Amino acid sequence: MATLKFLSHKQIHSYYIENITTPLAKVRKQAYEQRVPFLFKVEEQDGKYFLMSGFRFYDSYKQLESQRLIPCLVKKANNTEPDRIVKVLKQGVNHEGTNWRFKYHLINRLVKVHRMDCQSIAFQLGKDESYIRGFLLDSEIPDYFKERAIRSNTSDLIQSIYLHPAIPDRDKLDFYQLAISGNLSNWQFYLLMSSYYSMYTSIYGHPFAHYRLVF
Repeated sequence: MATLKFLSHKQIHSYYIENITTPLAKVRKQAYEQRVPFLFKVEEQDGKYFLMSGFRFYDSYKQLESQRLIPCLVKKANNTEPDRIVKVLKQGVNHEGTNWRFKYHLINRLVKVHRMDCQSIAFQLGKDESYIRGFLLDSEIPDYFKERAIRSNTSDLIQSIYLHPAIPDRDKLDFYQLAISGNLSNWQFYLLMSSYYSMYTSIYGHPFAHYRLVF
């Protein structure tokens, strides 16, 4: 059974808060206010309130109306955290226009913190496993390339470039750009790195290798 409650922002826990500009927050807030009646859906468990819908609108209200009480439709729940995150993710992926950072943050939390496998997450979201794997990018990769890798379905290649020890950090951005622009395929990357290793082992594997390097 659901109840109507007015909650403060300090009471509401959201698994992801987008850092948006004030003009964008105002646009979203206006869109929210035109959708009457509209209530944020919240689950209450162990005295805590978890936001389950209206994520983009909530981000704007948190920024613009930090002191305002928020009308919420509250239901009692008894979920594990992974189950709750899956429900939040399902809402954000299938029913709301959440951005790539929202999905990236929650999917990585499920995989890296809660050790859920991509196949299970994909099944519960009604998505292909490749969709989930597309968001598994290292946090050190710049957001610019994360977003475009996800859009261009080149996440595996971007991740391989990031992890490859033969590529100096100063050159990785160039490789990322080649990948997202379609000018470097997985096969081309494999051939390039295979060529590098062949050259590397031919130099260091020879019994007189250090003599050749010195002279």
